[in-house]
Amino acid sequence: MPAMPDRDITIASGEQNSTSFGTGQATRGSFQVATFTGTAITVQVTNENTPTNWTTCPVEGNEANPITVTSNGTYALPVKTFNFKYFRLRSGSAEGAARTITVFLRD
Repeated sequence: MPAMPDRDITIASGEQNSTSFGTGQATRGSFQVATFTGTAITVQVTNENTPTNWTTCPVEGNEANPITVTSNGTYALPVKTFNFKYFRLRSGSAEGAARTITVFLRD
């Protein structure tokens, strides 16, 4: 079964958490930020069908979580993100405006 299609998730103005994204059958992925207030993004994961309890995604090897980010950057999602049903991105600080983040998943 193919991975979820590329799509945008958002962090609302004044908030830190993005909308959630299902991992589907994906095995790897990345995200791209344009204008961004925070300097780090933490990948959070859950297996709940109605996500309410989130934990920080574990990392392996030389991966980092939180991920240091700059505007107009593209970053790999931690490999273990795909062991969970859903993930979301959490900015290290409240965003100064609504932010759109494009997510790319592959199987």
